[in-house]
Amino acid sequence: MKRFFRKMDMLKWVMVCSAAAATGLGIWNLVLRKHYEEALRTFERAKGDIVKIHSELEQIRTFLIAKRDSERSGELLDPGVFFANQIAKKAGIDINDFKVNPEKEREVSIRRGRSRKRAIDREVEIGFKVGRKIKPIPRENLFVALFNCEAASHRWKLRELRIRAKEAVSRSHKRGTAYPAELSDEWVVEKMVFVSREPKK
Repeated sequence: MKRFFRKMDMLKWVMVCSAAAATGLGIWNLVLRKHYEEALRTFERAKGDIVKIHSELEQIRTFLIAKRDSERSGELLDPGVFFANQIAKKAGIDINDFKVNPEKEREVSIRRGRSRKRAIDREVEIGFKVGRKIKPIPRENLFVALFNCEAASHRWKLRELRIRAKEAVSRSHKRGTAYPAELSDEWVVEKMVFVSREPKK
């Protein structure tokens, strides 16, 4: 073998190296072709998945838009049902302990920069006085009701809230009565008003 390599001239060396390189490149080409074919098959499968996902996204988008419009129309067409659902069902306040009063509309003027624009405020007051008494509401339930009314709606926002501790109300009716050593966590809601503002057409 050594004698064979000694007798090889430069041309033979070039031919041997070229043959070895060609063999290596051929093997590398087969490996790359295998990866290419696998990637191509994966891409073809992905194309079908992309079309399917795109069609499903369109369906989801249509459903969400319809759901949003339905909820918003419910807020506007019958705010009584909307607020009763958020306060009674979601916050756990007895439906008999409050009343959703009819909405009131009033025109307002809004300053924007140097100009003024007209808008319509639609107000809904939640009354907690049933008969002659106002039943105290636990603070946690009250805060859950306020949060749900705003979180579930893009239109209704709390405009006014006036509350007093149950003991403060009792003390105002009985002169000379001192506050107890420890106050309960129940509150009398004297006023709760939500508003929805829309540009005047």
